[in-house]
Amino acid sequence: MRLPRYTRRMAIGLPVACGFNLPSDAIVTDPLLGPFGGTPVSVMEPLAGSPALDRAVGPCPATDARGVARPQGGACDSGAAERPVAGMPPGGGGNAPHLSIASKLRVAANLKTIALKLACPASAGKCSGSVKIVGTVAKTSAKKKTRKVTIASGRYSIAGGKSKTLKLKVTHIGLPLFVEGLLSGLNYAVSFLLLQHFHLILATKQPAMTAATLARMIRSRDRSERLDRMVEFTVHICRSQFAAVMANVSVVFIGAFLFNFFWRLALGHSFLAEKEAQHVFETLSPVNSGTVFYAALTGAILWMAAMVGGWMDNWTVYHRLPQAIAEHRLGERFGRRRMVRAAGIVARNVSGWATSISLGFLLGLAPVIGRFLGLPIDVRHVTLSSGSLAFAGSALQGWFTTAWFFWALAGVATMFVLNLGVSFFLSLYTATRAYDLPRRELRVLGARLFRRLLRHPLDFVLPGKFEEEQKEKE
Repeated sequence: MRLPRYTRRMAIGLPVACGFNLPSDAIVTDPLLGPFGGTPVSVMEPLAGSPALDRAVGPCPATDARGVARPQGGACDSGAAERPVAGMPPGGGGNAPHLSIASKLRVAANLKTIALKLACPASAGKCSGSVKIVGTVAKTSAKKKTRKVTIASGRYSIAGGKSKTLKLKVTHIGLPLFVEGLLSGLNYAVSFLLLQHFHLILATKQPAMTAATLARMIRSRDRSERLDRMVEFTVHICRSQFAAVMANVSVVFIGAFLFNFFWRLALGHSFLAEKEAQHVFETLSPVNSGTVFYAALTGAILWMAAMVGGWMDNWTVYHRLPQAIAEHRLGERFGRRRMVRAAGIVARNVSGWATSISLGFLLGLAPVIGRFLGLPIDVRHVTLSSGSLAFAGSALQGWFTTAWFFWALAGVATMFVLNLGVSFFLSLYTATRAYDLPRRELRVLGARLFRRLLRHPLDFVLPGKFEEEQKEKE
């Protein structure tokens, strides 16, 4: 098969039998290429003395695969990479045009679209659905360090307490079911969007956003190494979320008590009536209510919201939404730079927006849907329920000495375990299904985690000696 003329102009090191017989083709020649690497795509840049330098004949693209302007010398280099020339301007040399911001956005979108298509061809069956979502769900979530999570989560808790304050009032003023669910969902969604804007963190949300990292681990060929890395990753997730929850709960309690103190000071009564406070204690008990089931359901909701965010990110890239915004005709009125800036904001935040909005409305509408259908559906999130417990406790005298308080406290601990466990398990299951990992490996992973829990239980909440010993061995 003869290759297109455009491709043949950059042929080096290939035999004549392949059809590379133009004057510009270098037959059976060492191309002298550098190591494979670089961003936004990996290439092999020609080294000094390479026969690929300035070898292309005729017109060539304005930039190479990385966005470097061409040509840097008298002519374009053969291949996907242009070797920068010392002393040349950053934009390149010759008559090559500089790459505009809008063009860079377009190049990035095209590259990511191509990557998605390569990862999930139309004939790939199951790959076309799950892998695409796994590939982009919360790409930075696994990079959060425990210390960062602790600090940011503490800051989050104040906003979480305010969100719960509005939720408690909305559900007790006798609104129609749909209006109640809509306002509750809107309250949560706006709160979560504000948290995202200020770079704050919702405890137990991180595990549902780890499918991308898990997928990269699963792709490792060595089975033992893969399982070891997944065990360590799970331990780190548990530890960071424990720190996040402790920060969330601590600040929520302090914030709720201070809020109730000033409320009582201004109006002469507590934020919650005594009957409402007693009802909150009853609904948080893990044995006298549906807290266990509701907490597990909330873990599933966290996972579903993460899937919505991943899908939205893929949809945005596939349909080149940032490029469309950057090149929209409104740029003639508002300025092209403003449109490009807006395109960048959308590209960076659209996944988080979708996750926050979907999570907010799922949490707000789930109880209403359950009551409308007569089904036992409700939500129990560890941080939000801690706010309810704090408001209820501040409205009652001697609350910390009653059995109801200790049952409610046990319920909050149960929520943490189930919110974290269910959302993480569903993310893990999604990743394993996307790459057809045998289910028996899930059982092996569970067994390894259980052994780690028995031998080093504190590793799941604090950095332990086990990790120090492993580093010393390495």
